[in-house]
Amino acid sequence: MIRLFNAYFPARTLLLGMSEAFLVTLGFTTSIVLWFGLMDADLMLWYERGFIKIFAISAIFIVCMYYFDLYDTLVLGNRREVLTRLIQVLGTSCLILAGLYVAYPWLRIGYSVFLSGLVFVGISIALLRRLFLLLNHLPRFSERMLVVGDGALTQSLFTEVEKRKELGVQLVGCVSDRDGGAGSGTLPAIGRIDQLEDVIEKEQVKRIVVAMTERRGKLPIESLLKLKMKGVVIQDGAEFFETVTGKISLDSLRLSWLLFSPGFRISRVMSAISEVSQFSSRSSG
Repeated sequence: MIRLFNAYFPARTLLLGMSEAFLVTLGFTTSIVLWFGLMDADLMLWYERGFIKIFAISAIFIVCMYYFDLYDTLVLGNRREVLTRLIQVLGTSCLILAGLYVAYPWLRIGYSVFLSGLVFVGISIALLRRLFLLLNHLPRFSERMLVVGDGALTQSLFTEVEKRKELGVQLVGCVSDRDGGAGSGTLPAIGRIDQLEDVIEKEQVKRIVVAMTERRGKLPIESLLKLKMKGVVIQDGAEFFETVTGKISLDSLRLSWLLFSPGFRISRVMSAISEVSQFSSRSSG
């Protein structure tokens, strides 16, 4: 997960976005070459600000993709929803570009070039997203993850990860602090906490999420430190839940998490508005 603009994005989703921006640029560049030929296209791209025109189209297209939630983890896995929203993005991009061309006529790229480029972009992005989903469903491209604990949060994590195949995470099971633990719901318990290192080696786990309800005296700190030194990613369950869903798990909410969480920032603008509001209240009183 990568934090960007106070939101979490899977690294694969960011890679998808960059790939689509490249496809938009490639599509309109190819369209110019096909319509004008290699020599004239070179002049148009370099001396008639063709690349700036294509960059404007690409930027508007990607922004529309973002605002139509086409990078949302729940939408990515729904083919019909993706196709519907992609058509909406193409239409909205055309309207925005039409207004931009009226305000800045020098940005116009030509009707034939724009139409053929739009067709290329629509088809190539639909195919890219199909390939993206196919690769994410392959176990060899998934990151194997284990949950420490078998409480309510463990079940919530299992449910959310199963719904979001585009995360590229394969949840292999959980380890319990109880003998003979049956796991959480449909997530199997594949060992006890005191067997953590052996389980990690056997299952080839790359990420551990700690979702224990009661950690005092039970959390295997030494084992987790050893595993972290070996390159295994260790993450708090509540933090992982937030990065995946954008929500806070109330089942695992602790005062320490609230204290050290990156939220609750007050910008200078909001601080100034608050001070003005307090001053007005005192003056009116």
